[in-house]
Amino acid sequence: MALEAETALSYLPYTEQEGLRFQIARNLLSLYRHYENNKGYSTRNINLERHTIQSIKNKLQSNKAIITKTDKGNPIVITYQQNYSRKIEDFIENNNLAIANNTLNL
Repeated sequence: MALEAETALSYLPYTEQEGLRFQIARNLLSLYRHYENNKGYSTRNINLERHTIQSIKNKLQSNKAIITKTDKGNPIVITYQQNYSRKIEDFIENNNLAIANNTLNL
């Protein structure tokens, strides 16, 4: 994180860099302390996370939806499987591509 922050700072005017560098260092130290204090992740939290993940999975399956990354950037979206399949087929058709072997079961 520190390397990325330093890289970002290098694009700012020199007069703003030192003040922001101090704030970033303070925030990184705070994050580090928080991490060190919460190493003992409880079984209750793990079970709660497992339950939440299973609940999301069940809702996706019952609604025939999927989670996928977008074309640009790293955001994710939830979309219906049918819409996703249609967009893939449209992309293939519009770009004169061919499917050699449909192993995706779309």
